Amino acid sequence: MNWEEKLKELSSYDIAFEVKQGYYHFSLKYPNNWNIIVSENDNIYVEQRNDVCHYIASTDNTTIDDIFNVINETIEYNTDLEKKLQLFKEKVAKLQELFSVETYQRLKTIEFVFPKQKKTVKKKTKQKEENVENTPILQTNEETTDTTAINDYDANEEIVVTAENEFIEELERK
Repeated sequence: MNWEEKLKELSSYDIAFEVKQGYYHFSLKYPNNWNIIVSENDNIYVEQRNDVCHYIASTDNTTIDDIFNVINETIEYNTDLEKKLQLFKEKVAKLQELFSVETYQRLKTIEFVFPKQKKTVKKKTKQKEENVENTPILQTNEETTDTTAINDYDANEEIVVTAENEFIEELERK
């Protein structure tokens, strides 16, 4: 994708771009609840001021594509988190419906089972991203109920997901 197309794609974030005194400067306005991903490239300075995220880098040792990559990481991370939140809400609604019609004894058989996952740490962000190879399996010890349960995690690492004020917070415990 060329720069013109990329700038048009990012226009919904009120992107501004300039080259001044040997530096590239991109500024974007992300939604207020988004997390900004710090660049792994030490040559790209990332700062958020007055609800605007600034990406600044020297024209001598950084390309515009490098800056676009950092911007894409922030967008991909946050849109993925928004999709997860929506899915979480849908699954909670299904569980609420299930709990309203099933017996206590039957509900005790629910298990959340996930296939093993590859875990990778994403850049210098203190954020953790998981590469999921398979979709979680919904199952119960009884035959016909569609349910979900969590099982099969590394005993030394655990991700706890909580919902508060319409946002999901991932709390990493080691």
